[in-house]
Amino acid sequence: MSGLPSSAHAQRAFSVPSQLAVLGGIFCAAAVFASPTPTPTPQDYTYAVEITAPGQAAFYRFDLPDAVYTGVSRGDLADMAVFNARGEAVAFALRQPPPGRTSPPAQSVPLFPLPDESATADALPLQVEVSAGGRVVKLLGPGTNSRAAAPNAYLADLTSFQGPLASIEIEWKAGTAALAAAMDVESSDDLRNWRTLAHNAPLLQLAAAGAELRLARIEVAPSAAKYLRLRYAGTGQRAEISALRLQAAPNAEAPQRRWKTLSGSSPEKARYEFDPQGYYPVDRLRIYPASQNVVVPVSVLSRAQTDKTWRLIAHTVAYRLQRESEEIYAPEVAVDVQPGRRYALHADGSDFGAAPNLAIGWIAQEVVFAAHGPGPYRLSYGSARAAAAALPIATLIPGYDGRGAPGLAIARAGTGIPAASGATKVLTAPPPLRTWALWVSLAAAVAVLALMAWRIASRLPRRDEDSR
Repeated sequence: MSGLPSSAHAQRAFSVPSQLAVLGGIFCAAAVFASPTPTPTPQDYTYAVEITAPGQAAFYRFDLPDAVYTGVSRGDLADMAVFNARGEAVAFALRQPPPGRTSPPAQSVPLFPLPDESATADALPLQVEVSAGGRVVKLLGPGTNSRAAAPNAYLADLTSFQGPLASIEIEWKAGTAALAAAMDVESSDDLRNWRTLAHNAPLLQLAAAGAELRLARIEVAPSAAKYLRLRYAGTGQRAEISALRLQAAPNAEAPQRRWKTLSGSSPEKARYEFDPQGYYPVDRLRIYPASQNVVVPVSVLSRAQTDKTWRLIAHTVAYRLQRESEEIYAPEVAVDVQPGRRYALHADGSDFGAAPNLAIGWIAQEVVFAAHGPGPYRLSYGSARAAAAALPIATLIPGYDGRGAPGLAIARAGTGIPAASGATKVLTAPPPLRTWALWVSLAAAVAVLALMAWRIASRLPRRDEDSR
C-alpha cells in the first residue's frame, strides 16, 4: 500500500485553486471562440461592383444588378457588404423599391367669365348650353356681354380634363398691374351643387427694382369634377384671367419588373424542369409554348435547390394563338417570392408538343447605404463565410416613412460592371472549428465542475462516522 498516493497527496496534486484556474482558462477559451464575428473586409467576398455616387448626399440608393443574384451564395442575400475607398464597411440596408410617381403634363381648359350676380349663387342664374358629353358650349344671361371691369368670377369646363385635379395655375391678361388678391374655388358635377376646394387662396403679382414676385398657383386636395367656379374673395383687387392650366395628381407607377427566359429539360413525358441559376426574387412566371395554336392546362410546381419534393404552386392554362399578324400568349402567373427555387411545368392532358420556355420575372431590390468615408464605393458579394451585415431600413435612416425621411434625401447612384475580386476560396464554407471548439470547451468546463463537486462531497464526514 505504500506505493499508492495518499488522499492528502492527491488533494495537493489538484487543489481547489488549481481547479479554479483550469476552469477560468476553459471559460476564457470559450469566450474567445464565442466572440462576435469580425468586421467584414473586401477580401471576404468573391465579386464586387463599383458604385458611382455623384453629389454630396448622406444616403444613396441603387438597384441590385442581375449579376448579384447569380453570384450570392444565400437566398436571403446576406453575403453582401458595401465598402468605401479605404476598405471600410459602411452601413447599408436592403429594401423593396417604393412605387414611382409621375406627374402628367398640365392641361388648359375652356374658361368662361361669369356676371357678378351669378358669382355667389348656388345655381347659376343664367342659361348654360352644354353638349351631349357635358361640355360647356355657351353661356347666355344678363351681363355676360359686359366688359366694363374685370369679371369677379369664372366658370371652367373640366369635362375633357384627365385625372384628379391637384392644382390650378392662373394666367392673367397681359399688362396686368400689381395684384394682391384672394380667390375661392368650388367644384360641381351638375352646375347646381357646389363644394369648396379652396377658400381665400392668396394670389400675388408684384414687381420692384427689376424683381418679380408671382403667386398664381392654387393647391387643392385631389378630386374629380366636371366644372370649377373661381371667384375673387371680398371686394379687393381683381384682374382679368386669360387662361387656366390644371395639373392632375401624380400617378403611382409600379417598379419595373425584370425578366429572364429559361430553357428547360424534360426528364419525363409532359414534364419540363427549369433552373434559374441564381437567387432571383421571382414573383411572376410567363409560359411560352414553342408551337403555334397550342392550348395546354398546366400545373406549375417548385422546389428548393436542396429539396427533392416538388410542391404545387399554381394551376393555369398556357396558350399561344395566332390572330392575324400578332400572337397571343397566356397572362402572367403570380407566385410567392421564394429565391433560389427550381420550377417545373406538368402538362395536364394534352402535351406542348415541343418543350416550352419559361420566363421568370422579379423586381430588383434596392441597396440604400450611408456615404461614410471617401468614394468610390463598391458592393461586394458572394461568400459562404461572411456574416449578414445589412441593417433594417428603419434603423439605417432615422424617421424612415416607407419612401425616405423628412430632410434626408436618398440620392440615386449608379453601378459599374460586376467583376471577380479573386477571393474564390470564400465561396466554400469553412469547417465548423469554432463551433466544435466551443462545445469542447463547454464539455471540459462541465467535467471540471463535476470533479470539484465530487471532491467537495468526498471531504464531507460520513453519516456513520458522525454517529460513533
